[in-house]
Amino acid sequence: MSFAVAPVFLTQDEATRMRAAAEQDSLIGQSIRSARAQLEEMLQHPVWVPGSGPGGGVEHEQHKLNYSTIFSAGTQYMIFGEARYAERIRDILLAYAAIYPGLPYAKPYSHNPPAKLFHQILNEHMWLLFTSVGYSCVRDTLSAADRATIETNVFEPMVEMFTKTYHHHFDIVHNHGMWACAAVGICGIATQRREWLELAVRGQFGDSKTAGFLAQISQLFSPAGYYEEGPYYQRFAIQPMLMFAEAIERAWPELGIYQYHNQVVQRGFYAALYPSFPNGALVPLNDAVKPMNIKSLGYVIGASLIFRRYEMDQRLLWLAQQHQQVWLDGAGLMLSDAYAPHATEEIHCEFPSIELSCGPQGDKGAVGILRADDAAGDQAVLTMDYGTHGLAEHAHFDGLTLGFFDRGQEVLRDYGCVRWINVEPKHGGAYLPENVTWAKQTIAHNTVTVDERCQHDGNAERAVQYHGQRLQFSGDNADHQMMTGQICDYTPGVTMRRSAALVRHEDFAYPLVVDAFRIQADAEHQYDYALYYTGQIIRTDFPYALDSELSTLGDGAGYKHLWRLGSGKIDAGQGLFSWLQGQSYYSVIFSANVPTEFIFTRIGANDPNFNLRAESGMAIRTRGQNVSYATVVETHGYFEESTETSRNARGQVRAVSVLHEDDTCTVLRLTGNDRNWLVGMAHRDSGNESHAVDIDGRSFTWQGAVAIERE
Repeated sequence: MSFAVAPVFLTQDEATRMRAAAEQDSLIGQSIRSARAQLEEMLQHPVWVPGSGPGGGVEHEQHKLNYSTIFSAGTQYMIFGEARYAERIRDILLAYAAIYPGLPYAKPYSHNPPAKLFHQILNEHMWLLFTSVGYSCVRDTLSAADRATIETNVFEPMVEMFTKTYHHHFDIVHNHGMWACAAVGICGIATQRREWLELAVRGQFGDSKTAGFLAQISQLFSPAGYYEEGPYYQRFAIQPMLMFAEAIERAWPELGIYQYHNQVVQRGFYAALYPSFPNGALVPLNDAVKPMNIKSLGYVIGASLIFRRYEMDQRLLWLAQQHQQVWLDGAGLMLSDAYAPHATEEIHCEFPSIELSCGPQGDKGAVGILRADDAAGDQAVLTMDYGTHGLAEHAHFDGLTLGFFDRGQEVLRDYGCVRWINVEPKHGGAYLPENVTWAKQTIAHNTVTVDERCQHDGNAERAVQYHGQRLQFSGDNADHQMMTGQICDYTPGVTMRRSAALVRHEDFAYPLVVDAFRIQADAEHQYDYALYYTGQIIRTDFPYALDSELSTLGDGAGYKHLWRLGSGKIDAGQGLFSWLQGQSYYSVIFSANVPTEFIFTRIGANDPNFNLRAESGMAIRTRGQNVSYATVVETHGYFEESTETSRNARGQVRAVSVLHEDDTCTVLRLTGNDRNWLVGMAHRDSGNESHAVDIDGRSFTWQGAVAIERE
């Protein structure tokens, strides 16, 4: 392996072509001009290098501004050759060199180890990565003395801190480890330290298995490309993955990084696209900050690099149109040129229903995503997690949790994480205590909680030893889609199976969600089937009473954060609850094979610092040994307050009942106002085989996983 003389991401030829394109009415031209305008604004600030501070504090933001300035100034220097850009990089880095060796470690705000500039070392990884790229662009303009000062006083002690002082954090297979490897490796390229690059690629033991970049990308992604920590952290992890992969390809092409592990870089990028809703928001599994979406920087980088290193794909052109920018290197030039003929047309990108396997070998369950269009062309998305717990730090105890997105809004809601990211007064912008006491708890999710206890009793070490079982996934038929997952002993002695379907029928304007949840246990338990929503309650078909005094739903495992607002006893086990969200009505029609109690809940109890959002929920409580829930979520009607328009505020389905249930299939009857429907659900893979069940003296038959027909 030998180093090229060129900077990490740009050759002089690429920079020259980018300068020629800078004034063009193209994505690359827009991107260059926008980045240069932002840099000019950054240059209005004087050079200032403070000590450390909490996330979102002035010191934190200044260090971010400094590395952003260095990164951008390096690229703009390569393109335009203006000496003042190189001089600003030199001045900032010499200012760091003057203080960095003597800085104390920062005050930590979480269990993550502190660095010197930031409250957690992860942010210092990011600082080194982006700073190294900018430095590489101007290194040969600096005097030997300045280079020695910067590299000796800043880069060397920083790399030593990452790889020796905190070697356990460098070695960890985790998104932090991904950033650490990328930062050290790219710094090695920028400073011509071959040993740093090899250490970052192969790990402390040089085996490419226990640590290092090759271990990260081999172990964190499943064969389907799904990332162990969930979509939100996949969005975060693909950024250093892509940047380091491109840096390796340029500096060490014989490694063949883009072909490594069955093209894991490509698989990991595309799998980061699939768990997204039609509005670009990511499916909120694990510690998700919910506003994050596919316009994040990792997708901008990936659209360009994946286009260059693999092949042209409609999804990449679609992303370029969504972003209206490209990555500033030769790959961005190529994507911009490919996009130009399509600039005046709307590019469509259809994401399929897909099952994303979990675990490095794809044998630890999966995350299922079903998609169906309604008559107006809006898309409904149904998700279920029957995969791994995920890495312990960011994982939630939410086996078999369900999500539903419809007509531009999240209908069955997941709370995500409890964190006000970079809001300094909120615990330094770090995760808040309620992230553990509420957001990670089972009751915080759209699944069933047993005996008011968290799955695995909240023990992450136990949880990572278990995973869900994939029983079947059928997403090819746009009208009849279903997935079935099972979890065993998440609560000792309890097995839960959930079959969730997204079905279309000519009698309904919008797809129906059909959910069959079966629980089998070796003893009697209390079960709480929880769902969360937002909007205005419209009606129920059962009597209820509001509680005269506020109390919590329970004392622990998340229950202490739920206000109990009221309840209704339903001896027949069947009920209907409806609410208005946006311009749509939604009804949950449910039944259980034992008497139930419907409990109205709201998040926010025992929250003295107002860290939680006040969101509404329901818990359908039963008690028994073997219990089955059947639920339908019907989208119906239209509401427009400004025109005083309301249509179909009452849906068509008024009851659901289980007619047959066993290990292989379930048959439900949906009772309507003037007609009924039968739904057949096969719980295990059977391809397009026929299924037959005797219902009221006649044989009800269907093919494939799920079917609905008028009775």
